[in-house]
Formats: sequence, structure tokens, C-alpha cells
Amino acid sequence: MERLTSSPYVVDIYGYCGQSTISELAFEGKGIDNLYRLSTALKGVDTPYVLQTKLQIAVMISLGLSHIHSVAADDDKGQDQATIAHYDVNPRNVIITPAGIPKFNDFNIAEFLTWNPETKQQCGFVPRFHDPWWRAPEEMFPFDNSTVDEKVDVYSLGNIFFVLLTGMEPRGKEHKKQRLKNVSNVVASGEYPSFPDEYSNSTDPSIKAIRRGIMLCYEPDPNMRPSSMEIAKGLFAALNDLKETANGQDAMKVKLHSS
Repeated sequence: MERLTSSPYVVDIYGYCGQSTISELAFEGKGIDNLYRLSTALKGVDTPYVLQTKLQIAVMISLGLSHIHSVAADDDKGQDQATIAHYDVNPRNVIITPAGIPKFNDFNIAEFLTWNPETKQQCGFVPRFHDPWWRAPEEMFPFDNSTVDEKVDVYSLGNIFFVLLTGMEPRGKEHKKQRLKNVSNVVASGEYPSFPDEYSNSTDPSIKAIRRGIMLCYEPDPNMRPSSMEIAKGLFAALNDLKETANGQDAMKVKLHSS
């Protein structure tokens, strides 16, 4: 978190000592304090303003994750190499400030990523958590000595977007032991969570943009899964198109009114 102080989408730990998760200090108890609570509070509230706000939040969250993944290493030579995996990307670990800005929090199981200088390949890290609720397919049933990389965060970013859009958990709210094996098999198979009809059939531009971002994050093959920056660029382009369309419509209204 100290390395990420420059990111506006990561909790700023300046002035605190030895903290990896400072939820109670980050928000000071005013209003809705994390993305999960915000999303559930807005469940079913699908006005154009709320949906565009959700798209804006999705852009900022994906940018925050790209900042985490791209922080410079001590021996950085300019290569495009991920150096940190958050490894616990879920909506309760994204706080919402009083200004409505999402910020990543809780880095207490983050992984520093190393690279082989000869092959220029990432060494990865051995996955330690195999519960299916917020995890990626490659984490479910790892082979001996198998490794994962920052792309597990990108998959989990899709889970965050799903909660943000629908107010529902992608793999169900009941995290019961008897569901563990079945849900683990579903996640490992690469099966996508089902969208409620009002989101799967919607033509609203904000919903379509977030829905597309979710599906890109849910690519089962981590080698084919986009980077967090690619996700951010796609969402930002959709948001920019939406605002340009709105500005054009406002200009047309002014013109019609003037004439």
C-alpha cells in the first residue's frame, strides 16, 4: 500500500503504521463504507443516473486494479510486467469514500510477483485459497506446484462488477459447506454466472458496457484473459461514448429551443 500511495483508487496509508487493512480508519463510519453495501443498497434502482454512476465506479475500480498490477519494481527497466497481485479482490475490500470514490483496501494476503530475467516469464505464485465464491477457475483444483498470476485478480474483478450491477453475488449468497464442492466444480468448468433477465436482455448502454466487462473478466483461460488496464480502457471508452451522446442530445435540445 505504501508503494501505491500515488493511486487515487487505493487507500492512502500515509500517517498510519503497519496497516494492511484499515477499513475503520479509511471511512470514519460515515454512510455506506464498502462496495458490497453500496451495491446491495442500490439493488433494483436502475435509473439512467444510477446506472451511469455504476459504470463510472467500474471504470475507477478497474483503473485501481491496473495501478496495483503495474506498480514499478525496484529494478524496473520499463518492461510491461505485473509486480503485485492483490489476491483478495472482492466487493467488501473496496471502500467507498464520502465523495463516492472506490478505493482498494486489505492487502494482507497480497503477493509480490517475480520474473525470470532470462526467459522474461513470470514466476507466479502457488494459490492458497480454493473456496469458489470470489476466486478464479485456475484456483479451484490446482495441480502440484502449479502457479497463478495477477489474472486471478482480473477474474475476481468480474465478480465485483457483477455485484455492482445486480446487487447479487455471482455464485449465490449462501456460502454453505454443502455447496462448496458443487460451486467449485462450476467455477472450475469456466461456466459463467447467470444474469437476471433485466440485465441479460437490457439494451441500456451502461448495463451493456458493464456486462461486456464482466464477460471479458470471466474468460476461463488466464492466458486469454485481458489485463486490468485493457478492461479499464474498454469501460472508459463506453463511458466516454455515453457522455458524448448525452452532450449531443443536450446540444440538440438547446438548438431546438433556440429555433
